Amino acid sequence: MIIDKIDIYGYGKWVNQQFELSDGLQLFVGENEAGKSTLQSFIRSILFGFPTRHRRVNQLNTYEPKTSEKYGGRLLLRETTMGDVWVERTQSGVTITTPDGQILPESQLDQILAGLDVNLYDSFYSFTLANLQELANIGSDQLNDYFLGIGTLGSDKFIELSNHLEKQSTQLYKKGGSVPPLNVLLNEYEELQQRTAQYESQNDTYQQFIAQKQQVELQIEQNIAAIKEAEIALHQSEQLLAMYQIYQRLVKVRKELGELTYIPITNTLNTELTNTEAMVERLQNENVSLASRLEELQSQLKQETRLEWANNRTTEREQWLQLTIQAKEDYNNLEKLERQLVEIEHRLNQLAQRGQFYPDKINQQKTIPYEEAESLLSQTAEIERQIDRIGIERKHFIDQRKDVQNQIAQRQQQITYFEHQAINLKEQLKEVTRPSDYLVGLLMLLIGGLIWLYNQFQPLNQLLIRSGFGLLLAGILMIGYIAFSHARKRQEYDLDAIDQSILALEHEIEHFAQQMQQLSLTINAREDEQNHSKQQLTEFNQQKRHWLTQHGFYPTADLELIVKTNPVQQYIDEKEKQSQFQKEAGGLQARLANWLEKITPMLERFPASSAQLRDLIRHVETIESNLQLVLNNSRINLERQTATQESIDINMQEIERLNQFIQDEYQKLNVENRKEFDQLIERNEYIRSLEEKERLYLEQIGDKEAQLEQIGDQASLEAIIERHQRKLQSLRDSIEPLQHQRANCAVEINNLEQDGTYSDLLQQLEDQRAAIIELYQDWATRKLSSSMIVQTLRQGLDNPIEEMNDLANQIFKILSNHRYEHIRINKRNLKVVMATGDVFEPHELSQGTLEQLYVSLRLAFIQSAVTMIRMPIIIDDAFVNFDETRRSYAYDVLKQVGEKHQILYFTFDKAVCDQFESEQIIDLEKMN
Repeated sequence: MIIDKIDIYGYGKWVNQQFELSDGLQLFVGENEAGKSTLQSFIRSILFGFPTRHRRVNQLNTYEPKTSEKYGGRLLLRETTMGDVWVERTQSGVTITTPDGQILPESQLDQILAGLDVNLYDSFYSFTLANLQELANIGSDQLNDYFLGIGTLGSDKFIELSNHLEKQSTQLYKKGGSVPPLNVLLNEYEELQQRTAQYESQNDTYQQFIAQKQQVELQIEQNIAAIKEAEIALHQSEQLLAMYQIYQRLVKVRKELGELTYIPITNTLNTELTNTEAMVERLQNENVSLASRLEELQSQLKQETRLEWANNRTTEREQWLQLTIQAKEDYNNLEKLERQLVEIEHRLNQLAQRGQFYPDKINQQKTIPYEEAESLLSQTAEIERQIDRIGIERKHFIDQRKDVQNQIAQRQQQITYFEHQAINLKEQLKEVTRPSDYLVGLLMLLIGGLIWLYNQFQPLNQLLIRSGFGLLLAGILMIGYIAFSHARKRQEYDLDAIDQSILALEHEIEHFAQQMQQLSLTINAREDEQNHSKQQLTEFNQQKRHWLTQHGFYPTADLELIVKTNPVQQYIDEKEKQSQFQKEAGGLQARLANWLEKITPMLERFPASSAQLRDLIRHVETIESNLQLVLNNSRINLERQTATQESIDINMQEIERLNQFIQDEYQKLNVENRKEFDQLIERNEYIRSLEEKERLYLEQIGDKEAQLEQIGDQASLEAIIERHQRKLQSLRDSIEPLQHQRANCAVEINNLEQDGTYSDLLQQLEDQRAAIIELYQDWATRKLSSSMIVQTLRQGLDNPIEEMNDLANQIFKILSNHRYEHIRINKRNLKVVMATGDVFEPHELSQGTLEQLYVSLRLAFIQSAVTMIRMPIIIDDAFVNFDETRRSYAYDVLKQVGEKHQILYFTFDKAVCDQFESEQIIDLEKMN
C-alpha cells in the first residue's frame, strides 16, 4: 500500500491543505510547531480512526481544528488489495470510494489494512527517537530477548494478529456449527433448495425444457471442448512452423561446431601475454633511452676542458686556496684599517674644530703655558663679577626711582579724580537747589497776598478770605521747607574736604620729586663705575686673544673650554694612533702583493675582468668553486654511466626471460607468433558464440526438437495447419444453431417460472446465495490472512528467514561503516560479528551500535514481511542524535530501502536537504 495524496479538510493547524507524496522516500522538514506531529496523527486517524478517550492515553490531542468546521480529510491509497481507493474519514464516519466514484463497503478498509490496528502499525511500521532512547533503559539480560522480538523469531504481535483473525473467522463460520452467521445462511439456503426442488418436480413440462436445455448445453460444451482441442492443435502446429526456421539454424550451427575444434585457453593467459609483450616493448624502449643517456653522459665528460687542468694542479690549487683565504683576511683587515684611518682623520679635524686651534701651529709647539691662561681667566672673572654687582645695584636704584615715579603718577591721578569729583558735586548741587523750586510757594504766597489786599479794599465772603489766608500760609510754609531742604543739600555736598585732600596730595608729590632727584644722582655714579669696569674687561679680553693667537688657537676660541678639556692632548693621542695604523696597513699591502705574485699561473689560465684586490679574491674563489663543481659533476657523471650500463644489462636479462616465457606459451598452444595466437582466440570466441546460439535456439525450441526432426519440409507442416483451420471453422459454425435452441428453451423455462410461489423461492434462493457469497469472502479473507501469517512465522521459527538476515546484514554493514559484517540469529539468541571476526552479544555493544542494530532489524523485518502486508513506514526524527557520519550512513540506508518501500521521514534538521533531491522534500514551514 502506498499513500499517494493527502487531502486535509481540517485537522489541528492544517486546514484545506493537500500533499502529493512520492512512491519511495518522502521527507517532511520543519521546526517545532511546524505541524509534523499533526500530520502523522492525521495519517493514523484516517486509517485507524480518530483519537478516542481510550486512544488518547499516548495521544493527548484530538487535533480538532479551530478555524474550520469540518473535521477530518482523506487519503488516496494505491496498490491495495482493492486497487486504488480514496479513504475519507470525518465526524460522520469513514467512506471508501474508487477513483471513478464507486462506494465500497466500510468492511473493505479492514481487508486493505489486513486486520492491523493502530497499535500493531506503530509496533512494526513506525519508530521514533524515543524507541532508540528506550534501548538505554533495557537491562543487559533483557536486550537479547528484546532484539529477538523485533524479527519473526519473536513476532508475538503478528501471532496475536493471526489469532485475532482466526477468532474472527471462527465467529463467522465453524464446521458443524449452527450459531455462526455463515452456518445459519448455509442451512437456510439448503432448505430453500429443497423447497424449490419440490416445486420443480411437480412441473413435467418444465422438466422437459430443463432436460432439453441441459442436452443442448452439453452439446455446446462438447463443441467448445472440440474447438479448444482444435485451437490447441492449430497453435501447436503454428508453433512448430515458427520453430522450424529456428531448428534449421540450430542444425547449421551444430554443423559448424562439428567442423571446429576448441582449444582451451585460460582466462588470464591472453592478459598475461599482452602484459608481457607490453613489458618487453617498454624495456626495449627504456634500453634505447638508457643508451642515448649513456652517450650523452660520455659526450658531456669529453666536452669539459677544465677537468684535466684541475686534476694536474691539485697541490698548487690547495696552496693557492689557502693563500687566497689568508689574502682575503688580510684584505678585510686592510679595509678595516683604512676605515679606521679615515675615521681618525675625521676625528682629528673635529678635534681641531672643537678645540679651535690650527693643527700646523700646534705641531710646532712642545708645551703650552696654561697657567697664564688660568690667571687671565681669574682676573676676567673678577671684573665680570664686579660689573654684575654694579649692574645689580644700578638696577636696584632704577627700580626705586621707578617706584617713586609710580607714586607721583598715582598721586597725580588721585588729584585729577578729586578735581573731577568736585566739578560733578557742584553740578549736582545746582541741580538739586534750583530757584525754580520756590515758584509754586511764591505763587501761592502771591495769590494769598492779593486776596488779603483785595479784602482790605472790598470785603469778601468768609470762604474766599479763608482760602486766601490758607494759600498765604501754605506758600510761606512751602518756601521755608524748600529753603531748609536746600541748606541740608549744601551740607551733604562737602566741597571743602575735597580741596583739603588735593592739597595734601600736592605736598606728597613734592616730597617724592626730591627722592627721585637723589636716586638719579646715585644711578649716574653707578653707571660711571660700570663703564670703568667694562673698560678693564675689554683690556683683559685683548690679552686673552693675544695669548690664543700666540699659542696657535683661534682668536675667538673659548679659553675656559681649552683650559678645562685640553683638546691639544687628545689631538696628539689620535695622531700617534694614526701613525701606528699606517704602519700596519703597509705590512698588509706587502703581503697582498706577495699573494698576487704567487697566483699568477691561475690568473693566466683564467684571466680576471678587474684588477681590484677584492674582485681578484672573489675571482679566485669563484674559479676554485667552479673547478670543484666540475670535479663533482665528473664523478657524478661516471657514477651515472655505471648505473645506466647496469640498468641496460638488467633490462636485457628481463627481456630474454619474458621472450622465453612467451615462446613457451606459444609452443604449448602450437602457434608460432602473436598473429596465430590472436586467430586462435578469435576462433575460440566464435565457437563460444556458436555454443551460445545453440543454447538460445534450444531454449526457444524447448521439448519440440524431436517433433521438428520428423518434419520432412515446411510445405507439409503448412498443409497440416490448413486442415486444422478448416476443422476449427466447421466447429465454430455448428455452435450458433445450438445457442439459438438453448435460448428458446430458456424462454420457455422463464415463462413457466412466472408462477408466484416458484418465482419467490427462486428469488429468495438467489438473495440467500448472494449473502452467502459476501459473508464467505469476508470469512475467506480473514482465514487466508491468518493462515499466511502462521505459515510465514512457522517457517521463521523452524529456520530464520534468510532474506531478512541478508537484508539486516546489508543495512547493519552500511550503518556501521563495515565495522560489523553480519548478524547471527537463531531461536535462542542474537549475536553480531565484527569485520575482525570478533563476536558480541547485544549487551556488550555501545549505545550507538545498539541503535544501529535496532534500525537494521526493524527495516529488514519490514521488507521481509512484505509478503504478508505492505504499509508505509513512518520515522519521526529517529536519527537526530546520530553524529554527522552515522546520520549520513542512515540516510544512505533510507535511500536504499526507499527504492522498494514508501518511507515518510519527519525531521527538524534542515541539513537533511543537502542529502536528498528537492522533489523528495516538503518544507512544512513554507506551507504554513
